[in-house]
Amino acid sequence: MKFFRRFQSKANVPKKDLEVSADPAAAIGQLELLSRNAVDGLLSGKHRSTHRGGTSDFAEHREYSFGDDIRRIDWRLHARNDRYHVRTYEDETNLKALIVVDASGSMRYEGATASKFDVARSIAACLARLMMRQRDSVGLALIDESVRIEVPAGLRPSTLMRINQTLADATIAGGSDVAGCLKALRPSARRRGMMVLISDCFGDPEDLRTALATWTAAGHDCVVVELLAPEEIEFAFRGTVVFDDLEQVGSRLEMDAGQIRQIYLERFTKHREMVADAIRRSRADQLTLRTDASIAETLRQFLIRRTARARARAGGARRGAF
Repeated sequence: MKFFRRFQSKANVPKKDLEVSADPAAAIGQLELLSRNAVDGLLSGKHRSTHRGGTSDFAEHREYSFGDDIRRIDWRLHARNDRYHVRTYEDETNLKALIVVDASGSMRYEGATASKFDVARSIAACLARLMMRQRDSVGLALIDESVRIEVPAGLRPSTLMRINQTLADATIAGGSDVAGCLKALRPSARRRGMMVLISDCFGDPEDLRTALATWTAAGHDCVVVELLAPEEIEFAFRGTVVFDDLEQVGSRLEMDAGQIRQIYLERFTKHREMVADAIRRSRADQLTLRTDASIAETLRQFLIRRTARARARAGGARRGAF
């Protein structure tokens, strides 16, 4: 299983332009732009908190978005700057979310698309903005063999800026221990929350199941974004190919792609089935996203399915109550 776990080919393939620049100073601006555009294209207002917020603990002003209650518009502020803002309150944040991004060596893989890590941090930026627009508190963790960086959850614009800056400055290195990091990150409190893991899931599936189960058993909603490159899925290499180990510097393999293609695909398919089964048994949601797919459209379709399932469960509960 280590073969497809860590190696990147040296095949000559044209590169797609990266969505996130290698320059951190430029990257944060690109992340901000990407997250704005992607979130604006998603289902605005579909997942907002239903908590009315009967407290006077004012949190902040937020720009008006389609679907917001117009009774929350601050008309005095509108009179000063001619822009619509709504008032938000601390108790409207009824969900605390943590976005966990795998920053281990295997996420450096890039073929004809952007690297898996560049796509992962683009997804993280989109989800952070989306959840904050829903008035949810969001935090970030970057992991490899341990929890490398953690941004505490918050709902203020400064938190989103810090998340974007952390993603822009992040580097990829070392091996991975996703399961161990998830166990280390799991909060002791049983307050309702959400955890989103963005990873290629190349670790042991049973360890992943156990780690996810520690979150779901405590009442948290978990989503695993399995991020894969098309070359990893299809193994469309030809002839003699040199593979560099992405987690151990200096380690490489040279082999005929045609001779190993069938056995690779069989093992890779089996591994993905085991990962899917582990996520299902842990009662978490799974979203598989290819690095050559549209982030906004894939997330949009996923949210539509989650909303439909939530409404179906709510309807079933109401019918069962009568």
